Amino acid sequence: MRRAISMMLATIALSSVAGAQKFIGSPAQDLFDQASFYLDTQYFGPSKVSIAELTAKYQLEVDKACATLALQCGFDKVEPILAVMFNEIGDDHAYYLTAAEVKARTANTTGTNNSPSLRAGIVSRNFCETPTGACAVDAEGKLTSKLLPDRFIAGVVSGAPADKAGIKYGDRWLGYNGVLYSSFVPGSDEYTKFANDFGARIRAGENVTMLLQRGPTKQRVEITLKGEIINQAEQPSLELRSDGVAVLTIKDYLIQGIGQKIHNLVADAIAKGVKGFIINMRGNGGGYGSERALAQGAFMENPEFFRRAPRYNAERDSFTEGYLTSAGAYVQRNAAGMEVGRIAITNPQLYKGPIAVLVNSGCASACEYFASAVQRAKRGPVIGEDTVGIGNTNSAGFPLANGGSANMPTVQAFWLDGTPLPATVRPDIVTPNYEFELYNTGVDTGITKALESLGIKTLSAPVSSVTLRAPSLAPAMAGADLIGGVVQNLYARAPVQDLSLQSF
Repeated sequence: MRRAISMMLATIALSSVAGAQKFIGSPAQDLFDQASFYLDTQYFGPSKVSIAELTAKYQLEVDKACATLALQCGFDKVEPILAVMFNEIGDDHAYYLTAAEVKARTANTTGTNNSPSLRAGIVSRNFCETPTGACAVDAEGKLTSKLLPDRFIAGVVSGAPADKAGIKYGDRWLGYNGVLYSSFVPGSDEYTKFANDFGARIRAGENVTMLLQRGPTKQRVEITLKGEIINQAEQPSLELRSDGVAVLTIKDYLIQGIGQKIHNLVADAIAKGVKGFIINMRGNGGGYGSERALAQGAFMENPEFFRRAPRYNAERDSFTEGYLTSAGAYVQRNAAGMEVGRIAITNPQLYKGPIAVLVNSGCASACEYFASAVQRAKRGPVIGEDTVGIGNTNSAGFPLANGGSANMPTVQAFWLDGTPLPATVRPDIVTPNYEFELYNTGVDTGITKALESLGIKTLSAPVSSVTLRAPSLAPAMAGADLIGGVVQNLYARAPVQDLSLQSF
């Protein structure tokens, strides 16, 4: 306690040196001091940024924002400053959440994160006229590459109108209501207005007919849909292909009970004689480590435990965690080896057949833990792109006075032999620019390489499939990590990597 008090006083003194003494007692300054204190005393990640210098730098920004308000300076003045300050740490496990974002994430954990307005449930993006499809910007953020007009369906929310209507990830979106995107100059005001008008029509509850191009045959498909209030907490889904392969898509591990739901889906696939699994975690930003471990246990027999070591008193406060196949449960043990927590699966499954794991540059945190364990055990190939690079720390959320949260890594992860878990998972089979290739050719090279690894010959004709979904409500059993004090998870608030990304 004495150490904590002295550190808090040091933080306040630093603020005073920066010229903030006249604002001490204002809501803005109190919030900034609280977040700075947590960073100074709790951050345990790979960033080499000096926390003391960082907080002193942004204290000056607080001073400017509060210059005319003094003690009346509110939370709203400092919140954008905190967001930028945490971003400058350069660690995707360190980020600031507003009160609204904390509320949305809490709703997400119970599977009840409803959209604030009518939504179609699609995410789309543009590519540029470059060899890789990447778009370049100048120092001011102005686009310097030429946009391609058609949009790429980069995501479909499970159970949303777009999903129910048959829109698929990888579809090339040509236009809507009989008008093509190519009718406008890409990036022009008219183009942007046309793209935004789609969202306005969806929010207004209108029927909108999308024109899509699909697959290697470049089949044109018209699909009419209407917006609904959707559940943004995406459940896992399983596609049973007619060639006997199951594609299990896991968007994240943030929903409590998601491990149980994955075991249920695996049971359905096994009952139908599945020949192999493709575990699709592309874009999976992570979530609860316990849910990741439970999901992993459906495909790996007694996967290797690992140790998480905190910043202080590591010998005393380290703990190990993992999945025990014999118990069908996630188990957590303290430094003395005593079990301190357990989450069991009902009717646990263990699929011993061939698997392949898909990852990309959006796979973060718990997703990386899963993939690195598969690689270490040589359970199956990991296919795709290098992952985000935070697969050996955690993200702990510290509540703030405004209802927001200061999130940062507080432990580091090691295999039981003392080897650190890799920060970045580098795939066994690389599929560079696979989305741009999918946009151009209709072929998903990640799926193609996965099928080849499973011994399935790729067919040129479309493969029929049936999609199974987990129920939308989480079971009463909570899957949150069991260590106390603050919310512990393995989740990254991944930055938007493409300015053209739009959600409707």
